[in-house]
Amino acid sequence: MRVFGAFLCYCFGVVFQHVFSGVPGIKLKPVQFYDDQTEYFEYNSVVGDKVVLPCNITPPSFDDSVALILWYIGDSGNPIYSVDARNEPVQEGKHFSSDILGSRAKFNISLRSAFLVIEPVKADDSGEYRCRVDFRRGRTQNRKLKVNVIVPPKEIYVQTGDKKFQDTVFGPINEGSSINLTCIAVGGNPSPSVKWWREEALMDDSYTILKDRAVFNSLEIRAVDRTLSKATITCQAMNTNLTMPKSVTIKLDVNYQPKLSLVLGASVQDEQIREGHDVYFECNINANPQIREVEWLLDDERLFSDPSRGIVIIGKSLRLQNVGKQHRGTYQCQADNVVGRGQSEKVPLNVQ
Repeated sequence: MRVFGAFLCYCFGVVFQHVFSGVPGIKLKPVQFYDDQTEYFEYNSVVGDKVVLPCNITPPSFDDSVALILWYIGDSGNPIYSVDARNEPVQEGKHFSSDILGSRAKFNISLRSAFLVIEPVKADDSGEYRCRVDFRRGRTQNRKLKVNVIVPPKEIYVQTGDKKFQDTVFGPINEGSSINLTCIAVGGNPSPSVKWWREEALMDDSYTILKDRAVFNSLEIRAVDRTLSKATITCQAMNTNLTMPKSVTIKLDVNYQPKLSLVLGASVQDEQIREGHDVYFECNINANPQIREVEWLLDDERLFSDPSRGIVIIGKSLRLQNVGKQHRGTYQCQADNVVGRGQSEKVPLNVQ
């Protein structure tokens, strides 16, 4: 029995020394802490920012007051921050910050609230925190809360084949061809979502998380069309709404053959064209890159500028002066660029 009793005394001494150590000049009163708190608030912050953790220090009765305030993280028996108010009002208490927090931590006390401010936050500040408040008379109070420190992605880039790039113009790409752009985000905790956007429209939100703290999303466009020419697409990596997402922007340069449309001048109606009038044709062209030259056709034969015959061609415009029956026929314009040749519809001209 003597041996067993000595063993108990030894164990109690070791536990007592462990639990009540770590606070300079403070010997804590023994308190049995029952971990019966099943729900607690979570506080999110980003590395380099700050987090504000509240602690209720209101005494249980009007004739009571705060003696000690202790902050713990995880299962550590040593406080990471403490306020000693045993010999003065809590507003004038002595503050002690451990090496874990150092000068990054401050405990602010006001008449209505008290909170621990940690700034700047580090990644290893994540964890479960406990605020312990010892009163001079009342029962010690413990309150837990959780801190989630978010680490934004370190880098984001786009890769195609063996080429890596960030904000850039991608191309030229010929219309109808396929492209595959892989967006890769490196780092971040938690792992970010990686999505492709075209302005405000979501293009692809299917991403894959790799083991090496990288996330990728491959955007495949099987048949590039001209509507994507000069379009801006953006890959965004985001793991919190507390900061702006990291992004890389690609401007697509799509080459496509000319698409032409031929229209009569706005003031001309073909069914009312009479001899002696002037007639205007306008060739509207959509092409990338620019066309080399506009060609005009009359009944499938090349038409050249000849003012003596009343035919004036200036680029995309055709002017027929003092029209007569010799100008009757079907008109058309055509143009080409490095991709190919395009033709407009045929427009008949009936001179009455």
